[in-house]
Amino acid sequence: MTAVFCDVVGSTSLGQRLDPEALRLVMRRYFEEMRGVLEAHGGLVAKFIGDAVVGVFGVPRLHEDDALRAVRAADEMRNRLAELNRSLRAQFDVELEAHLGVCTGEVVLGADDEVVLGDVMNTAARLEQIAAPDEILIADDTHRLVRHAVTTEPVAGMELKGMRSRVTAWRLLAIDPTAEPLTREFDRPLVGRERELRLLRRAFERAVAERRCVLATVLGFPGIGKSRLALELAASVAGEAQVLVGHCRSYGEGITYWPVAEMVREAAGVNTYSGLARLLQAEPDGERVAGLVAAALGEPMVSEGGEETLWAVRRLVEALAAAGPLVLVFEDIHWAEPTLLTVIEHLAERIRERAVLLLCLARPELLDDRPSWGRGKVDGASLLLKSLSDSAAQQMLQERLEGRPIAPGVRTRIMQSAQGVPLFLEQMLALLEEHDSIGVEDVPPAISGLLSARLESLEQVDRALLEEASVEGERFHAGALAALAADAPASVSARLDGLEAREMIRPDDADIAGERGFRFAHVLIRDAAYERVPKVERAVLHERLAAWLEDHGTGDELVGYHLERAFRLLAELAPPDERAEALARRASRLLAAAGRRGQGRVDYPAAVNLLSRAVNLLPVDDRERLELLPDLAFLLGEQDVSSSLPLLTEAIQRARATGNRRVEWRSAMIRSRVLLYNDPSSRPAAEVLAEAERATEQLEALGDKRGVASALVVRADVHEMAGELSRCYELYRRTAALSAGGVRARALGYAGWGLCLGTTPANEVEVGCLELLEAAGESHVDRALVLTSVGWAQAMQGRLGEGTQASTAGRDAVVEHGTADWLGVATLACGYVALLCDDLVAAEREFARAAETFAAQGDRWYLAVAAVDRALVLCALGRHTEALAVAASSRAPTDAEWATKWSRVQGLVDACEGWLDTALAHADASVSAAQATEYTNYHAAALADRAGIRDRLGHVREAVADLKDARVLYERKGNLVDADRIRRRLEASARRVSSRSL
Repeated sequence: MTAVFCDVVGSTSLGQRLDPEALRLVMRRYFEEMRGVLEAHGGLVAKFIGDAVVGVFGVPRLHEDDALRAVRAADEMRNRLAELNRSLRAQFDVELEAHLGVCTGEVVLGADDEVVLGDVMNTAARLEQIAAPDEILIADDTHRLVRHAVTTEPVAGMELKGMRSRVTAWRLLAIDPTAEPLTREFDRPLVGRERELRLLRRAFERAVAERRCVLATVLGFPGIGKSRLALELAASVAGEAQVLVGHCRSYGEGITYWPVAEMVREAAGVNTYSGLARLLQAEPDGERVAGLVAAALGEPMVSEGGEETLWAVRRLVEALAAAGPLVLVFEDIHWAEPTLLTVIEHLAERIRERAVLLLCLARPELLDDRPSWGRGKVDGASLLLKSLSDSAAQQMLQERLEGRPIAPGVRTRIMQSAQGVPLFLEQMLALLEEHDSIGVEDVPPAISGLLSARLESLEQVDRALLEEASVEGERFHAGALAALAADAPASVSARLDGLEAREMIRPDDADIAGERGFRFAHVLIRDAAYERVPKVERAVLHERLAAWLEDHGTGDELVGYHLERAFRLLAELAPPDERAEALARRASRLLAAAGRRGQGRVDYPAAVNLLSRAVNLLPVDDRERLELLPDLAFLLGEQDVSSSLPLLTEAIQRARATGNRRVEWRSAMIRSRVLLYNDPSSRPAAEVLAEAERATEQLEALGDKRGVASALVVRADVHEMAGELSRCYELYRRTAALSAGGVRARALGYAGWGLCLGTTPANEVEVGCLELLEAAGESHVDRALVLTSVGWAQAMQGRLGEGTQASTAGRDAVVEHGTADWLGVATLACGYVALLCDDLVAAEREFARAAETFAAQGDRWYLAVAAVDRALVLCALGRHTEALAVAASSRAPTDAEWATKWSRVQGLVDACEGWLDTALAHADASVSAAQATEYTNYHAAALADRAGIRDRLGHVREAVADLKDARVLYERKGNLVDADRIRRRLEASARRVSSRSL
C-alpha cells in the first residue's frame, strides 16, 4: 500500500483570523478538492485527521502502479491547492499551504479493509510533518518504484520521531505525466522471438497483399515482451507502412478513446476539430467525420450516437490508410473500455479495400471479460507469448551485462527469479546495480507490485486457492489443495483448470502417486501469494500439509520442512508455547533422520543443511540437540573448519556438564581430527595418539561403534603423518568394518591409499585394493576412492593405460558422489599416475587443482602435500624459482611426507643455482627423513635426487650407490616404471665411466 499525508500549514493561526463558519467553509473546500484528486487517481480517503487528509492506494484494490498514482496525486494536490487559493483569496483573503509525505510498504488490514498495522502510515506522517510548505517528500521505498517517472533530489539521513534508524527521503521536483508504470529497455537486440515476429510479419503482408484489415492479438504475462515485439514489427515495416501507437490507460477520466487520441495526435499533430478537418479535407464527408471523431475524443457521445461514432472512426482509419498500408498498435487493451473494444472489432469487420493491421497487445485477463475476442474474424490471428528459453534468457543476460562479471550464484539467482520473463531479468539487474549482490529473498519492488496486482485481479476464491497452493511450494498437488481448502475436490479441480487457462499455473509431473501436479507459472507469483497469507494461517496450513504429506509417504525431509515452517512462523509472532515447542521437536527429529541418511549417502551439503536446521530448532540445553552436535561438527569439518571447532567445544563442555561420556569422547575425537588436518602443530602427535587410544577403549566399553570409528580414524591419521603406513592401513580396515556411509567410504579409500604409499609391492597393492572394492560391494560411493588407488597400483606396474583409466574413473565417481576433500585426494592420485606416464604438464595441472580444492576446504595438511608435489614437478620442468615459492606457501612441519619432499625441493633448487654443497645437505635431510618412514617410493626418489647432486660434485661412486639403492627400493615396491628409469640412469652412468677410462 502507498499512503499520502497532506496537512495544512499554520491552521491554528488561520482559525484565529477567520470566523469559525468561514473557516469551516474554507476547510470543506480544501477537503473536497483533495478528496477529488485522490479518488480521480484511484485512491481512497482513509481518514481526515484535524487538517490532514490521509489517502491510501492499494486498498481495497491493489494496482501495479499504486505508487506512481499516489505520487501523481500528491503532485496534483499541490497544484490543485494553488488553484484553490486564487478563489480563497478573493472570497476570504486567505491562502492555504500544505506539506505532503508519501510512503509505500506492507500493512495488515482489519475488517472492512481498515489499515491496522504497518510503518507505512507512521513514515508518511513523519515525512509530511518535516516537509516544508508546498513540499512533497517521498520515502525511499516509494522512490524506487517511481524514479523512472520523477525528478527528485535526495534528503538523506533524516531522523524521524519513533524511527529506529535514519531515513532517506526524496524531494519531488517534477513528474512525467506520460510515464509508464514500469520502465523498459527497448534499445537492445530482440532475443528469442524470431518465430513470433515472423507470424506478425505474415499478418502484415497478408493485409497488404489482400488489401484487407487484419486483426492480430498478442497475449502474454506482464513483462513478457509484448511491447518489445510490437516495436520490432514497427521497425521491420518502416518505409512500407505508417505505424501509429495508442495506449489504453488503467484509470482516469476520458480514457475510452485515449489510444485513438494518441494516434490522432501522432498522425495530425492535434486532436482538435480544426486539425482533424485539415487531415480529412479531401475525404467525402470529411468535415462530418472530423466533428464526430473530435466529439468522441472528448467522449460526450459515448452513450448517444454510438453507431455514428463507429462509422466516423472507421472512416478516419480508412482515410489514414488511403495513402498506403497502416499499422495501428493498441497497447494494454485488457484495460480498454468495452466501447473501445467494440470499435476495434468494428474496424476489423468493416474496413475494406485498405491494407490495415490492427495489432492489439493484452494480458490473458482480456479473455475473461471478452472470451470471444478475435474469434470468428476471417482475418484474425492471435499468439500467446511464452517465457524465453533458457538459452535465449542467458543470451539476453549476457548482452545486458555488457561484459561485466558477476558471481555464479548471483547469475543463478537472476535466472531463477526471471524464469525467462524479460522485464523480470531487467529488474533483477537493476537491483544488482543498487546492491552489488542479490540474496535469495531479494525481489525488486516493481516485480512484487506487478505480481501482487495480478493476484488482486482474481476472484477471491481463486486467489485463496493460490495462496493455499503456495504453502506447498512452487510445485503443488491437487490432492494437497483439497486437504487444505474448504472446497470439495471437484471444485478445486475446476478452479485449477481456470487458473491454468489464465497462465497463473501450469501442469507439472506429479511426484506423489495418483495426484495431479501443478507448478506456478512463475516462482515469484508463488512468493507473492505466500506473502499474502497471515502468519498464523500460514502456520496452520503448513501443519495440515505436513500431515497430508506424511499420510502419502513423502519422506522425513519434506514433512519436517513444513513442521519447521509452522514453528518458525509462530515463533516470529510470540515466544514459543507448548504447541510450538512440540512442532519444533517433531520437525527436528524428522530433519535429523533425513540428515543422517544424507550423511550415509555422502551428500554432505544436504546433510549439513538438514542437521543444522534440526539443531537450531531445539533449546541449547536439550539432550537431543547435544546428540546431534558431533555429527554436525564432523560434517562441517569436511567443508568449513572455522564453523566446526566452536560446535565441538560446545559439545564437549555440555557433555561433561551432563555426564554424557559417549558424546564427550566422540566430540573430542572429531576435534582432534579436525585439528590434525588444519593445525597439525597445535598438539604433539604422541599426545593425540595416546588420547585416541584411550578413547577407543572407552567408546568400545560404551558400545558406541561410530565413536570407536572416529577414534580409529584419528589414530590412523597420526600414523600416516609419521609415515607408519602399515598401521594406517590396518586401522582404516577396522574403521570400515565398524562404519557406514561416508565414514566407511573414506576408510576403504584411505586403506587403499596406505597400501599405495607404503612398502607393499604394487601387484599386492592391486590385489588388496580389488579386495577393498569387493568389500565396497555395489556402492559407488564406497568404490570411488579405492578406484584411484587401483589405477595408481596398475600404473606403477607399467600398465599405464589401465592405470590412467582407473584413476580417472575413480576421480569421476568422486565428483559425482564424493565430497570436496575426496576430490582433492583423488586428484592427487591422478597426478601421481600422470608422473608415471611422464606427462609433467598434466601432473602439474592435477597437483594445482588438488591444492585449490584443499585450500577451499581449509585442509592445511593435504594442501601442503599437494603444494610440495606440484613444486617437485615444477623443478622437473625447470621452473625452480616458482617451485620454491609454491612449496614454501603451505607448510606442514609435523608431517614426514611433507618434510621429505620439502627437503627435496630445496636441494633441487640449490643445485640449479649451483650451490651444490647446500643442495647435498638438503638431499641428505630428505633421504634421512624418508628412511625413517614406510614411504618407499619417496625414499627411492630422494636417493635418486641425491645421486644427481653427487654426480655433479664428482662423487660418481656415491652417486651410483644411491641409484642402485633407489632401484632396489623401486623394484621391492614393484614400481617397474621408476625402476626402469633408474636402470637407464645407471647404464648412462656406466657408459660415462667407461668413456673416461678409455
